[in-house]
Amino acid sequence: MSPSPDTRAAVNKILLVLEELQLIDKSMTVAEAFTFFVIASTGDDLSLAEIGERGGFVPSTCSRYLQALGSFDRDHKPGLELITDPVDSMDRRRRIRKLTPKGAQLVATVVDILGKRVGPALAAASLPVSPIAAGPACA
Repeated sequence: MSPSPDTRAAVNKILLVLEELQLIDKSMTVAEAFTFFVIASTGDDLSLAEIGERGGFVPSTCSRYLQALGSFDRDHKPGLELITDPVDSMDRRRRIRKLTPKGAQLVATVVDILGKRVGPALAAASLPVSPIAAGPACA
């Protein structure tokens, strides 16, 4: 059974979002993307444990994802620079996680993609996997 036009349109939007994420970094994992969107949706209100709990990650794993999304990853290599997480000056046990301008732009792009109506031609099209979305393992 072939997917309905609405299903194809929805899946094509998902593919466009995934392609946007791959433009940021081809090695970005789904877990890192999930962590990013949790922060984008909640602002600075969640602790490390709460972010991890939403994704089913233990705090140490969540910490690695947050590092990768920030300025430097755990190996001190440049991070994705999508979030900042400075220590709260009023409570040094707490970090305030915010989107960087680059992170805010990514959210705006994704919201734009999700808000667009997909034309009939795209909705009716088969679902090709672009080389960007496919990654090196599928190329």
